[in-house]
Amino acid sequence: MTHANETAATYEDWRRLVEKTLKGEPIDSLNCTTAEGLPIAPLYDAADGTYAHVAGRPENADRPWDLRVGISPPDPRQANRDLLRDLQGGAASAVIVIDPSGEQGVAIGSPEDLAVALADVVLEFAPVGLDAGFLGPQAAAWLASAAKGSPQAKLNFHMDPLSALAETGTSPGPLEAHLGSSADLAGRLVDIHPKAGIFLASGRVVHEAGGGEAAELAFAAAAAVTYAKAQVQTGLSMTQAWAGIVLGLSADADYFATLAKLRAARMVWDRLTTACDVKVPARIEVRSSHRMLTAQDPWTNMLRLTAAGVGAALGGADAIQLGCFTDAWGVPPLLPVVKVAMHNWF
Repeated sequence: MTHANETAATYEDWRRLVEKTLKGEPIDSLNCTTAEGLPIAPLYDAADGTYAHVAGRPENADRPWDLRVGISPPDPRQANRDLLRDLQGGAASAVIVIDPSGEQGVAIGSPEDLAVALADVVLEFAPVGLDAGFLGPQAAAWLASAAKGSPQAKLNFHMDPLSALAETGTSPGPLEAHLGSSADLAGRLVDIHPKAGIFLASGRVVHEAGGGEAAELAFAAAAAVTYAKAQVQTGLSMTQAWAGIVLGLSADADYFATLAKLRAARMVWDRLTTACDVKVPARIEVRSSHRMLTAQDPWTNMLRLTAAGVGAALGGADAIQLGCFTDAWGVPPLLPVVKVAMHNWF
């Protein structure tokens, strides 16, 4: 913002400030590359076209972005208590991690178990999402049943068999069967829950495995195309297919890279949907990076998570889910250890 007697800073003004800070070192000394070798300049000029045609996220005057929480304690009753507490504390929505064994998420193996976890949650006001791996279609059917009286609820069924395969390296049965069953269910869910996110085309599994931003975007884009094709093959229109897909990306402590990645994701999405002759705005869910967290000095994670949140927000994420600073310790199972550590610290 400039006053009436001031002029906006130019690229050369910014460049002089950078050179002054470098104290004689060339500005090119700040050049670096991504993990894939793509160049990153220290300063960009809007006139060079770098930011041209970047689609923005539609403004929401009431809430610029959806603050989302992850729910994963093994006991469904505890999951419900955590969910209600977080929603009362200001969270807008939640993702329930489902693992019938209770080892990596909430021990939900039936519609009744999910109903316990969702007790007293008003789905019209607090959209719920799922993270169920290969159990995705079955869990999505349970959630649809729980929300049968709430057709306008903005649920996130988040079926994503490609990420499940990439993460585990194996598939219980042919992958085509998982894609087919997910797409068949999508055909039924589109009419029942028109505002829901059906598929999650996520590249986060690539990030957590050590991949760079380009590889993460490539995986997410390929997943989006695969899910769109699977839905069209079941009879859905191209518009219906793309409208049910949510992009999933990671955010880490490098908030500039996170911001740029989200901008790039919208450009990639626009290219894909234009090629399919549809106009559907991108919806992007961002979750904080787990690989950036440290177990040796978890207090540092507070700064890293804050930076990740800033990058996701400024990059235009529709939903932002930040982890806990103690996630690298494997909590909540180690919660007593956390309490002792905090007591010793203070």
